[in-house]
Amino acid sequence: MINYQETKEIKDEQLRSLYESVGWVSYTERVEDLQALLLNSRLVYSAWDGERLVGLIRTIGDGISIE
Repeated sequence: MINYQETKEIKDEQLRSLYESVGWVSYTERVEDLQALLLNSRLVYSAWDGERLVGLIRTIGDGISIE
């Protein structure tokens, strides 16, 4: 069963594993601290299969546009 969470508390190795599994290596090769991607996001939703991160949606914004 997949569990969905609204959280920015995701371990770096879990995030790196997810990104590499879908070929998003530009993030994992260039970003030293993937936590910055989460902390600077406005909202983060994650999907979990037990302890395994299987999906992620994050929103970013400029803080200016109408919300």
